[in-house]
Amino acid sequence: MTNLRILVASAFSEKILSAMKKYDDEIIVWDLAKGKITVDFLRVEKINFIISFGYNYIFPPSVIEYCPIINLHASYLPWNRGPVPNFWSWLTDSPKGVTMHYIDAGIDTGDIIAQKKLDLLHDGMTLNQTYWATIEALVEVFTETWPLIREGKNQRYPQIGQGSCHTLKDIIPFQDVLKNSSEDTPIRELREAIQSKLDSTKKAEAISQGDFWMRLSQQRSRKQVKN
Repeated sequence: MTNLRILVASAFSEKILSAMKKYDDEIIVWDLAKGKITVDFLRVEKINFIISFGYNYIFPPSVIEYCPIINLHASYLPWNRGPVPNFWSWLTDSPKGVTMHYIDAGIDTGDIIAQKKLDLLHDGMTLNQTYWATIEALVEVFTETWPLIREGKNQRYPQIGQGSCHTLKDIIPFQDVLKNSSEDTPIRELREAIQSKLDSTKKAEAISQGDFWMRLSQQRSRKQVKN
């Protein structure tokens, strides 16, 4: 196989480089402080493969079409596409796990290469503990699968089912709960605090709606009296 020129766009590059250095490929680690990867950079550096692992930007079509991109995602796809998947897997009580997949035009919707369920995680752990558990699981899956990916012999299959997707805006209602917690707060306590906040919000909305309909009814009554 022809040697690859690989761009590694990762906050955890040191964790996967050892598995890649067994080959004579050229490896370039993207400086995340530079922001988004451009197709011009790929052309100048003659990149022909990209590995994304904690890269926080959406790849534009020009980059996706230029060369293959695989992504290491900390959820059991199709569940919890998008950012902070570990948080959403606990809040929504959806499957816990990790996935390696190809990047396509959607948000974490590309064909799956490999997955691993993490059934031993539990809500007595902290978000920080489960986060690092997913990172280490992704490193293991990558190390096991990279030789096959490099040779073009890996499996790939489409995601099945609707799953779920979240955005950074979705986490805004829970920011104060997260800020007031510590790294030692068990997930079950965080979930209870968030649920309590949601219940309070729903109650406030119900009261507000009740007040609105009461005022509207009173206005209509006054109009009928005048007529």
